Amino acid sequence: MLTSTILMLLLVSGEPADDGTAPQPAPAAAQPAAKTAAERDAEVVCVTVTPVGTLFSQKVCHTRKQWKRIEAKRRRSVEDTMEPGGETRTGRRE
Repeated sequence: MLTSTILMLLLVSGEPADDGTAPQPAPAAAQPAAKTAAERDAEVVCVTVTPVGTLFSQKVCHTRKQWKRIEAKRRRSVEDTMEPGGETRTGRRE
């Protein structure tokens, strides 16, 4: 009875027996090296997009470099439609 009580207390306390077989903590992992600009540009980034007029979203994946090109193209398109003074090419003021 006494041995079962001692075993139960050891199990409840959560302290491992000091017999040298307890697992040792793993050594700290080395810090990964900083990525170069080319490596960052090659990373794939996915974005969930919901097109206008639909309730269904879709996942779109491109590299960071491709996303930069897409954004630059979109920005140029918006700038091309705007005339100096805030008017669009259709003549409406926005």
